[in-house]
Amino acid sequence: EPAPQPATERMGVLRGIAGAIEGSGYRLPEANKMIVGSSSEKAFWVIDDPMISRYHLSIRYQAISDLYMVTDYSENGTFIDGNRLEKRMPTPVKAGTILSLANGENQILLG
Repeated sequence: EPAPQPATERMGVLRGIAGAIEGSGYRLPEANKMIVGSSSEKAFWVIDDPMISRYHLSIRYQAISDLYMVTDYSENGTFIDGNRLEKRMPTPVKAGTILSLANGENQILLG
């Protein structure tokens, strides 16, 4: 009898769709948190842009709900449909959402 196979881990997907990060992206395991910012010492996904804070935002993926928890830490903000996220407040966001960072030149598609 074959051994049981481990369940495949569902992952979130992050895609840079505009600005300095256009064309880049990451698969995001549920156990990991993506830190986005301008500092290679603080962030994993580094955006070389003076409008981006050193530690701009964090993104976690929750497979059970297929939601992304987005937390803004920036001076210039993270926006969804023109609405600024509340600073330091984890916000549940659906796949298919576009995050606009600071002045909107850099954008991330979730999912």
